[in-house]
Amino acid sequence: MGIGDAINSGLGKLEGAVDGLKKGAGELVDASTNVGADVLDYVGAEGVADNVEGWGDDVASDLGADVAED
Repeated sequence: MGIGDAINSGLGKLEGAVDGLKKGAGELVDASTNVGADVLDYVGAEGVADNVEGWGDDVASDLGADVAED
């Protein structure tokens, strides 16, 4: 195994770690915006709640999170 292989292996592991962090951040965004949307829905702001939840789903998906279909 040469130095190039070692560098590629290290970069692959780093990429995997970054992807995992992004997915975790996406899941946090999804969960947080779902809670916020529930509160907005509870106080009667259904349209705003839908927009918040949709935005959260889009961002979470872009970050690699698995977003449940509504």
